[in-house]
Amino acid sequence: MAFFGAEILHPLSMKPAMDYNIPVRVRNSYNVSAMGTLISATRKNDLAVTSLVEKSHVTLVDIKSTAMLNVPGFMAKVFNIFDEEEISVDVVATSEVSISMTLDPSQFGGAIPEEHYTNAINRLKEFADVSTNSNMCLVSIICKTTHSAEILGRAGIKLSQAGITIEMASIGASKVNLTLVIKEEDAKMAVKLLHDEFYPNYQEPRMKTN
Repeated sequence: MAFFGAEILHPLSMKPAMDYNIPVRVRNSYNVSAMGTLISATRKNDLAVTSLVEKSHVTLVDIKSTAMLNVPGFMAKVFNIFDEEEISVDVVATSEVSISMTLDPSQFGGAIPEEHYTNAINRLKEFADVSTNSNMCLVSIICKTTHSAEILGRAGIKLSQAGITIEMASIGASKVNLTLVIKEEDAKMAVKLLHDEFYPNYQEPRMKTN
């Protein structure tokens, strides 16, 4: 949740809680009566989808080259370029002759320096076809591993019915999140549609008052 856009949580701030099994409750300062979200090592409900998280202002890079087929070191070469240009790669999906990835501008305070970005893209174009789109958004679905195929299918159908195209999809190595890359202009609608799909009867719990 923290990594994919829950800005009130820094990913590193969660490490002590994880190390010592300390539950963390995230509250809403604009709605003080709401229970908020409880994060703990033990699941407290049977919901297939635990949370939806949106991360805006990301750049999608598609790299295609038949030269990468069965060639050792191709991906290392690609990632080495981003490393040397000091650009953090966020989400990655690969096929036989292509790599799709998102770049996270938050490391630079919201925008990747033009010189670093241009250098990286130009270096990639020396050996591959490269296309980019800087007006993209990540929508991450935090979910149970055993339900990932079903959830991805439901999410795809729901967004497709609304005319929203999934530009890229990735299942994280942790196996607890599905990440969809869509146009930023569709982000708010997509989150609402997915919320309605996975929490159709949701009513926010309230704090008890005396």
